[in-house]
Parts: sequence; C-alpha cells; structure tokens
Amino acid sequence: LAAEVESTPPLATFGPDMTLASTLLRRGWRDEVTEYLQLCRKFWRRGIGRLDGWIEEIGQGQTPRLNRSRSS
Repeated sequence: LAAEVESTPPLATFGPDMTLASTLLRRGWRDEVTEYLQLCRKFWRRGIGRLDGWIEEIGQGQTPRLNRSRSS
C-alpha cells in the first residue's frame, strides 16, 4: 500500500523513504521489497536507474543499501 500514491514533485525527484524497505530486506523479505521497488517506478521517475539496480542486486542474492542519495 505504501507505493499506491500519486506522484508529487518532491516524491518524483527524491523518492520515498526507504527505511522500512531496508529493514524488511535485512530480515529476508526479498520478494516483498522487490515488489515495492517495482511499484515505486511509477512515481519515482528520477530514481528508476537506482530502483532497477537494487532490484537486480536483490535478484542476485545481494543486499543493497537502499539509499535515495546519489552520493552513496
């Protein structure tokens, strides 16, 4: 449900807070986090590259650091 939102300029630019997704990923909820990241593509246009990268890493069994900033 967290991804069922309308896009706003700040959300489209900076993306959603990934605290819960990060916690769930560390606890092994890989499929659920992947689904959430896929749903985020509809409103976080500037983050599609990061989302796709994270989805790929999770699919490879890795645990990426879900951070919205470009510097990390």
